[in-house]
Amino acid sequence: MAKNPGMLTTWLLMCLYLIMGTLVAAYVPATHKLKNLRVGAKIGLACVIFGLILLLSILPISRIAALLLIPFFIWNPIGTEYTEDLIHLDLDNKTGE
Repeated sequence: MAKNPGMLTTWLLMCLYLIMGTLVAAYVPATHKLKNLRVGAKIGLACVIFGLILLLSILPISRIAALLLIPFFIWNPIGTEYTEDLIHLDLDNKTGE
């Protein structure tokens, strides 16, 4: 296991964690403020992309750290699919009025 707290690689990995965490935390406020579910779906897709980059970057360093990202990869597609379903329900509701 690499223990290089001051190295550029460490800082880049922390930035990836920060970006992914910020995207996850921004999902609800952005969707609510903009009142647009498609924004939520795009944020979900961005989370998957950054999460995959992070997972592939972490895997050679620590398998345990990579395993800790598994719950995220289980939940994220479910949440994104749920958002897509809500988009379709919202479109059905708007056309039915």
